[in-house]
Amino acid sequence: MTVLELRDLTVHIGSVSVVDRVSLSLGAGDRVGLIGESGSGKTLTALAALGLLPETARPGGGIELCGQSVQDLSERQWARQRSTEACDPSLVRDKFPNKATHCEPSMIDSENRLTVRKLIETM
Repeated sequence: MTVLELRDLTVHIGSVSVVDRVSLSLGAGDRVGLIGESGSGKTLTALAALGLLPETARPGGGIELCGQSVQDLSERQWARQRSTEACDPSLVRDKFPNKATHCEPSMIDSENRLTVRKLIETM
């Protein structure tokens, strides 16, 4: 399953193109490293992929998370899409340990999900 796909991603700030035609596809368990000089757009590429660009930046091209196009989502929809509920939780659960469960083993997954849902609903 493809978890993240970027197709000809561009990012513009004003009339300046700061990211130009980046494409990549990541499956479950895949890793990628973005390498480039300072100011080459590595951070903006990652922020665009997660819907966290500054308000002055405009993404273009295709961005899909877990098979869903996410470019026209509201902030609330983005937050839900970034959650583990958007994908199969088994794809990300073991890759990104929850600090709460890491520090407090007695917390179980259902409690964590409830906490995440409450946080997302307040956004």
